[in-house]
Formats: sequence, structure tokens, C-alpha cells
Amino acid sequence: MRNPNNLFLTALAVFDSCLLVTAFFIYAMEYIIEYTAAFDLYVAWLTYLRFAFALSHISQTGSVYITVAVTIERYLAVCHPKRSKRMCGPGGAAWTILGVTTFSVVFNCTKFFELQVTVNPNCPDGNNWQSYILLPSALASNPLYQQVYSLWVTNFVMVFFPFLTLLLFNAIIAYTIRQSLEKYDFHNQK
Repeated sequence: MRNPNNLFLTALAVFDSCLLVTAFFIYAMEYIIEYTAAFDLYVAWLTYLRFAFALSHISQTGSVYITVAVTIERYLAVCHPKRSKRMCGPGGAAWTILGVTTFSVVFNCTKFFELQVTVNPNCPDGNNWQSYILLPSALASNPLYQQVYSLWVTNFVMVFFPFLTLLLFNAIIAYTIRQSLEKYDFHNQK
């Protein structure tokens, strides 16, 4: 069970499961609260929401980069098998998973501070549905933060870099496999 593929698949399952659980508590709880009209649950949900928001981003980042790590591991196995045997054992996979997890947490740590639950000044008594408002924090409202981190850095880290990495390494893997099959067919025809 401690081979690299199982470790990567387990890490991917953990990240994906965490993403699903947080998505449930972000989206489905809203409908459950509306249906049951449970005000205390609503207040708890608002408080939990900012943590679920951050955890969902951490999970999504982890899932994306575990997929990238698996692709790089497959690239090494197909294109550089000798190097792969040295680098891609269970220890290497465990360190990679630890690195992806650390990166995911560090990259998304500001997400914990992007939302805030605020008492509505029009209903300050705190005992009805309009008493609390979920608003972007000062950090999330900062134009520099929005432009640099939220737009450019996040798009590069979560879209462009993973997409280009997967495209490049998978294309090289496909090309290498095709070349190997052509050599194999050529030698079998002689």
C-alpha cells in the first residue's frame, strides 16, 4: 500500500473529499437553514463559512497540485526510468504530498481573512435574520490585493501554470510512448 501511486491517490482522495465536504457546508447548508428556519444554525453557518471558504480553496489547490505531481511522476517513469527509480519511491511521494499540502495552506492562508460576519447596523439586536451580514473584509476589498493576489497570482497558480504543466508533460509522455511503439513495431517487422 505504500507505493507512490497509492500515496498520491490517497492524498487526492483526501483533498477531493475535503473539497466536497466544505462545498456541502457552504452551499447545501444554506438551503437546509432556509427550509428549517433555524436561526441559531444560520449564525453558526455564517461563522463557519469563512473557514469553509478557506478550506475549500486549500483543498482545491491540493487537488490540482497532486494531479500535477502525479503527471510529473509519470513523466519521470516513462521518459527517465533510471532517475524515476531513484526519486519516485514512497519517501519521495510522501515528501511531495507534504510539500503540496504546505504550499496549499500557505498560498491560501489569506482566504481565512477575506470574509467577515458583521452585525447589521439597521438590526443591531442580533435576534433576526437581518441581524448579521457576511461581507468582504478590508483585506478582500483592498484594490492591490484584488488585482495582484486574487486576479493575477491566483490565476497563474491555479489555472495557467497547472494547465501548461499538464499539457507539456502529457504531450511528452504521449510522444515518448508513440516513439517506443514505433520502434517496437519496426523491430518486430524485421
